[in-house]
Amino acid sequence: PKNADLPIGPLTLALSPEDGGEGTKPPLAMTDAKNENFNRAAGTLDIGASVRIIREPNFGSLGTVTGMPHEPRLLESESHARVVEVKLANGSPVIVPRANVELIEG
Repeated sequence: PKNADLPIGPLTLALSPEDGGEGTKPPLAMTDAKNENFNRAAGTLDIGASVRIIREPNFGSLGTVTGMPHEPRLLESESHARVVEVKLANGSPVIVPRANVELIEG
């Protein structure tokens, strides 16, 4: 197709030449109505994302993701889980299971 930009709500998905696009943008680039690229897809937990912790001991705390170690870690409960490193709004670093955070978009 000549125009390979697919509108997805307020965003546009630009396909790469291999996917039928013209190759004017990086593969699968996401842009908003102002044609500004996003560094990450909306709704994706990634470094720099704003999150709220939804389990104790930091329930309700807001912060920013600073790290996402790939390997599961041993938790206080003696189970293993993938975790996220978060810098809380008060500056304190914490490590919590990824399942215990929710994204804050806006």
